[in-house]
Amino acid sequence: MPESGSDSLPRWMAWIAFVLALSIGVAGLARPPDTPRFERFLDEARLQMNQGEFDRARKYYRFALTLDGSDAATKRRYETAAMLHRLESMAVQRQVAWLREAHNRTPQDPYIALYAAELAARTGDVPRARWFYSQALALEPGLDYARARRAALGEE
Repeated sequence: MPESGSDSLPRWMAWIAFVLALSIGVAGLARPPDTPRFERFLDEARLQMNQGEFDRARKYYRFALTLDGSDAATKRRYETAAMLHRLESMAVQRQVAWLREAHNRTPQDPYIALYAAELAARTGDVPRARWFYSQALALEPGLDYARARRAALGEE
């Protein structure tokens, strides 16, 4: 039996409704990130990095990236925090090699200098630790953790 005009009208309306729902969904994906939450996650991640808590910082950067996965600076910080967290389980020689390579790639990253300072302090190289803490502070003056750790080492 051939389709009547009344049967095809609901099918046509269903396709229009589907296309409309799809376009609304795509438009919803294109919205700007939830800025207040995004900024709170970034602030908390920065605080955790400032305190040398790389695993916690990595988690907060990951939360921020779920809200705005296109932010290149946040992606770089997430990758740095993730690598610094992973370094904790590596042997000292591998840590030193990775830090050299990371410093050559991104010499302006204060957290690479912070981690290098921590590594030097743990291995007893106090002058080198002081120098790296100073480098971290020169790159990011707000690194209170680096300032406190450098002060705890004392002056030369």
